[in-house]
Amino acid sequence: MLRTSHFPVEEPYEFPPNSEIPIDLMRRAVKEFCLSGGQRPPCVQWEKPEFW
Repeated sequence: MLRTSHFPVEEPYEFPPNSEIPIDLMRRAVKEFCLSGGQRPPCVQWEKPEFW
């Protein structure tokens, strides 16, 4: 199942099924983001999108 999101220009982009993370990890990531002053949380494995 693919998830769909929208860019500000209203063009849909489909995310792969492995792009979801558990809610506990999401909470940890939000906390790390806030405590780091807006840096990308290291608790999440980040991947560079193919279109960039």
